[in-house]
Amino acid sequence: MAALAAAAFGFGLAACPLPSTVRYRCEADNTCAQAGHSCAPDGFCYPNDCTPRDTSAECARVECGLVSDGCGGTADCGKWCPEGLECGVGAPNTCGIARLCTAAGWCWENPLPQGASLHAAFRSDASHTWFVGELGTVLFFDGEKSRLEALPLDEPATFYGVHGTGRDDVYVVGTGGLIFHFDGTTWTKEGISTGVTVTLRAVLALPDGRAVAVGEGGRALYREPASPADRRWRESTSGVTNTLVDVVGLPDGGVVAMTDSRRLLAMRADQVAWTDLAVAAPPMLRTNALATRGARLYVGGAFSGSRVTVARLEDDGGWTSVSDAGREVLDLFVSGDELWAVGQSWAQVLGPDDEGLSVLGAPAGTVAAGPTAVPWTTGVGLGPGRALLGGHWGVMAVAQPDAGTLLMRSLGSVRDVNALCGYREGAMFGASTVEAPWLGCNGNCRPRILERIEAPAGAFWRAVDTSELGGTTELLACYALGPNRVWLLGNDSKFFYQSSATWEYGDFGGAVAGQYRGGWGLPDAGYFFLRNGVPTLTVSSDGINSFTEQSVPGASVSLNGVWGLSGGDVLLVGDQGSVRRRVAGQWQDVTSGLSTELNAVHGASLVDGGHRYVAAGATGRVFLLEGDGTTATAALGDMTVLTGAWVSSSGAAWVAGYEDLATPRAFVARQDRPGASFTPVPPGMDRQLSGVFGLDLPDGGTAVWVSGPNGMILRHDGP
Repeated sequence: MAALAAAAFGFGLAACPLPSTVRYRCEADNTCAQAGHSCAPDGFCYPNDCTPRDTSAECARVECGLVSDGCGGTADCGKWCPEGLECGVGAPNTCGIARLCTAAGWCWENPLPQGASLHAAFRSDASHTWFVGELGTVLFFDGEKSRLEALPLDEPATFYGVHGTGRDDVYVVGTGGLIFHFDGTTWTKEGISTGVTVTLRAVLALPDGRAVAVGEGGRALYREPASPADRRWRESTSGVTNTLVDVVGLPDGGVVAMTDSRRLLAMRADQVAWTDLAVAAPPMLRTNALATRGARLYVGGAFSGSRVTVARLEDDGGWTSVSDAGREVLDLFVSGDELWAVGQSWAQVLGPDDEGLSVLGAPAGTVAAGPTAVPWTTGVGLGPGRALLGGHWGVMAVAQPDAGTLLMRSLGSVRDVNALCGYREGAMFGASTVEAPWLGCNGNCRPRILERIEAPAGAFWRAVDTSELGGTTELLACYALGPNRVWLLGNDSKFFYQSSATWEYGDFGGAVAGQYRGGWGLPDAGYFFLRNGVPTLTVSSDGINSFTEQSVPGASVSLNGVWGLSGGDVLLVGDQGSVRRRVAGQWQDVTSGLSTELNAVHGASLVDGGHRYVAAGATGRVFLLEGDGTTATAALGDMTVLTGAWVSSSGAAWVAGYEDLATPRAFVARQDRPGASFTPVPPGMDRQLSGVFGLDLPDGGTAVWVSGPNGMILRHDGP
């Protein structure tokens, strides 16, 4: 029996070779227990003499992505999904709509796959790339599809630097002195012994668990791997007060850092202080990026009169221009024997002898990488002549000098999403403006209607071209009653409405001309619209024609929000805490107890037979009116501006807006039932939210959307 047990568990017997078709996982230290085998990038062991198979036939069959080479590696088939889609989301080697969600449960629906600006990137191998950026974003890309990493953040942050020595040794740094380390499994927050809280701009991983980070105020930090995690980093003396924007390692083990004022520093061997690198300042106005290729040091930045944007340091301490494209360089990175420079709407590839490899787009020798106004901020190499670029507003693209540039994100040209409305998931709409968000309107903005499309691969938003309809410069409000009954209101007295599944254009005009910010109505009650800055209503029997002005008895201030549950129950809210209610055809004053403006109101008939209204406004004030006539208020922070409100059929109330700090921060809160406290549901980002809208779902749950700048639409599901 003992012999059988030993045999069953493999004790006391000589190791038998496994069949060639059986894979076994690597040990914890990335070694292999079986002799003659090595740990491959996929985490499995393969024979040392394994011969990668020919993948050309399989690549010809697949739609996108990577395929296995049979030895633990992958072959890139060079096929990429159309913008907004990613490979392997629903099935291997097929394109689908990605669903990227934050740790707080907010999922990007527009733009796709996500819309946070990206500031830096690091690539370990074909299956391990990290981008970092605003909104606390750490975006992991496995060569086919993305996911948002869940870092243990206490508050919104922006990351500016990422670097590592491999897939199990990665650092990210950012605002407030934040430093995180990834060991291949877990992200751990690491502390600084002197409590530095300035923004860190770059990080360099070194062998043996050491690392260097640099940032504002000339702060330079050094990682001592043997120290406790909460004080693992200590300061080293840089001797400068300007911001240190980048740091790189040299082939001999040295480290060089650079200020934004063109000064270069070298770390001393004792790893305590830095010394000035005794060379002339690079010939440019300001410096943004460093890179080393072989024994050469390169600097990228903003051009001077000589139009130098990338310069190479020579042995005599002088500089040689290797790029005079005349565009500011924001990042430099090396891929094989290529040096890539990326910046405002372009990328330049420099070969082994610093010659330009491509002539595509303008200026000569550059890649016109996507929309001409998008500032590309970072990138990583994908092999000869190809790179993966990232930039503002989450734009990503594969730059291929010989084959053009393929956008990986649904860029579109939507600027701000000012309001959302709908009556079911497949019939939701957004009021927006078209124009590149980084340019501003400059008098040339045009309206855009956003429609939410449900497809087998997932949901996405599509901008409807309204240019042939004429009309307003910007859409500000949205109201959806049902099929073919949707209104989007805007500037210049103009509006769009849906009739018989087509969009048409209307004009309030005449005595009621102006900017419109709200609307509600029913066929048997008429339609009520709010003109900015006046205490009156604009009314129409059908919502399309014959608009007239109607006074509201007792109203003397601007009316900002309107909602109703029937023709006999309509609520108006406005400045100075004004609340007016229409009951049985008569307007009545409702005492709110508030003195600040109320910006929005929503109401719902509840499943228990009751109903309630919620109004939200400035200084974080919320007014609640229950079906039995009782009222209540809530104060969610004097520095909070609430721009939207929504009530579910269960009675849950949602409000959204922003905390009006030095950097506005998105704010969302939920009240589960009347009388309960409002609980924050933070999206975790420094963005101003324009509003909130939700739907009761057939399964009894709810879906809530918030909207904001740069085409931002996020969804949150719940009970």
